Amino acid sequence: MVTNATMPTIHSKNENNEANFGRWFRQSLYMPWLANRRFDSVARAAIEEAVSLAEMGHAGEIRVVIEGHLPLSSALYQGTTGRARDLFASLRIWDTELNSGVLLYINLCEHRVEIVADRGINAKIEPSRWQSICQSVTTKLSAEEYQKGVVLGVDMIGVALNEYYKVLESEAGDELSNAAIFL
Repeated sequence: MVTNATMPTIHSKNENNEANFGRWFRQSLYMPWLANRRFDSVARAAIEEAVSLAEMGHAGEIRVVIEGHLPLSSALYQGTTGRARDLFASLRIWDTELNSGVLLYINLCEHRVEIVADRGINAKIEPSRWQSICQSVTTKLSAEEYQKGVVLGVDMIGVALNEYYKVLESEAGDELSNAAIFL
């Protein structure tokens, strides 16, 4: 369960729990095959390699989730921030030895990028830095440079983790898979 010890970086308006029929309608019209078109096997391998490289030299863990659209069952009341928090919890990104897990969540339909960082790293990095990473990724995605955008975000998160977890070595090794999850 995600607690207030984790904090999402919101690259959107603050969410509330009111029904959002516009968001639900956008999600229902999204064509799922677009994600596969934008992220072919070469792009997926490049993202996995970027995560592997970004995790070198420190104990931080990066997980990438790229979702075409929100599940229709929850899109009416839940936006990208809530979805990112739920995925952070359900994928157990919070369950790393040094509380150093970071989720980079991208929702293609909503054109939103969210970062959820575990309490260990989040206490050390300013929210403005997470926001800057989200903005950099969004800029690339807007230019239809999808692979470059995700790789840039992963690299920037890796640099941030390297600043604060460089000397720490996790005995657990690579705790989370480096492969991006496509939903």
